[in-house]
Amino acid sequence: MCMHYSVILGRLITDNAIIAFECLHAIQQGMTERNNFCAYKLDLSKAYDRVDWGFLEKVLSRLGFQSSWVQWVMSCVTTVRYSVCLNGVPLESFQPSHGLRQGDPLSPYLFLFVADALSSALQKDVQDNIIEELKISSQAPGISHLLFADDALLFFRANAEQAIRIRNLISLFEKGTGQKLSPAKCSLLAWNSLDAGQKEDIRAVLGVEKLEFEASTLDYRPRRADRKEIASNHCMSAWENAWQCGQKNTFQLLQKKCS
Repeated sequence: MCMHYSVILGRLITDNAIIAFECLHAIQQGMTERNNFCAYKLDLSKAYDRVDWGFLEKVLSRLGFQSSWVQWVMSCVTTVRYSVCLNGVPLESFQPSHGLRQGDPLSPYLFLFVADALSSALQKDVQDNIIEELKISSQAPGISHLLFADDALLFFRANAEQAIRIRNLISLFEKGTGQKLSPAKCSLLAWNSLDAGQKEDIRAVLGVEKLEFEASTLDYRPRRADRKEIASNHCMSAWENAWQCGQKNTFQLLQKKCS
């Protein structure tokens, strides 16, 4: 299960933080093999600046948005021009080839479509029983990853095989979307009872530079929520079904672009 509550009616992105710390507590304090998991915090380097325009356009089309609407959105993205000031004098403007504008109210929503490519790939492996989800209790739902703006928190069984699969999925995501991890800002938390040798193997596979886990750096921005019912449960259910179908198309697009 993936969680990104900032775009779900009646929920807050802070709910994600609560779930994250419950999962981290379960890994740190758990005494049974069920808690033998790792938490891997990802940090994307210059996430907005690296967005691939071609991938974004194809994702919007695959998710079923009307073609003319997609063209309007892409026109907003691709017609931007920048100018550098030298000694207070603006130089000749130039046009970028990729990226989303920082501060543009449309950019955070568009970036979610890019981040969803990683979510789709992880969901596919969970469904195929390749990656195991974390459950903090026998009756709790499984959690494979949580998204926080341009950060992500991944959970997987603490062994080298699953770490290799996570690394391969991240490489696929980077190649397909233009994103790139910032290794110096990524961190790893492992089960307290995990053998030191296994922990080092996992760290080496993922290329993590530090084992000190920094949950406080998760990027979430609380805001006041309007919890009024603005859509019926039927409409929300229909949207969720359409989104799940679109996620399958996003994963297929990612594979095709990287093949």
